[in-house]
Amino acid sequence: HVHGIVRATAVGHDGAGVSLTAPNPDGQADAIRRCLAAAGLTPGDVDYVEGQGTATEQGDAAELAAYAAAFAGRRPVRVGTVKGQVGHFEAASGVAALVKVLLALRHGTIPGVRNFTRLPDRLAAAPPVEIVAAPTPWPRAATPRRAGVHNFGYGGGNAHLLVEEFLPPVR
Repeated sequence: HVHGIVRATAVGHDGAGVSLTAPNPDGQADAIRRCLAAAGLTPGDVDYVEGQGTATEQGDAAELAAYAAAFAGRRPVRVGTVKGQVGHFEAASGVAALVKVLLALRHGTIPGVRNFTRLPDRLAAAPPVEIVAAPTPWPRAATPRRAGVHNFGYGGGNAHLLVEEFLPPVR
C-alpha cells in the first residue's frame, strides 16, 4: 500500500549557526521555504509539520522561530514530534518522523505529543504554531493532506521534506 509520496526535499547547512551546538532558525526556515518552492506549494498548503522537538530551550526556540518565519501569514500549522513517543533515534530520527507521518496519513489521525501540556511562556508567543497535544482527526479535504518533516543536526545541517497523501487515480 502507498500511503504517501515525497513531494519535495531540501537540505542545507547554515555554517553551524550561532555556534556548533546552537541551531539557527534562519537556516531552518530557509530549508522549509526552499522545500515548499520545489514542490510548487505555499505555506498554506501544509497541514502539519513533524518537527525535530529537541526538548531543549535553545533547540525548541530556534525550531519554533523557524516555523514562525516560514509559515508567517497563515493559519496555525499543527506541529508534533515523534520523540515524545519513542525518544531520540539520533541519525534515524528523520526516518522515525517520516514513518509517523505516513501512519498518520493512513489512519487519518495526527498523534498527540506524549506528556505535552503547554509551551513554556518564553516560547508561547511563537505563532503560527499549534502543538498537537492529543490525537487529532486529520480528515480528507478537497486537496491532498500534506505534512512537512523537519530535522536539523549538530553543526548546522537542516533538512525538510514534504509528504503528500497518495490519492489513487479515479477509474
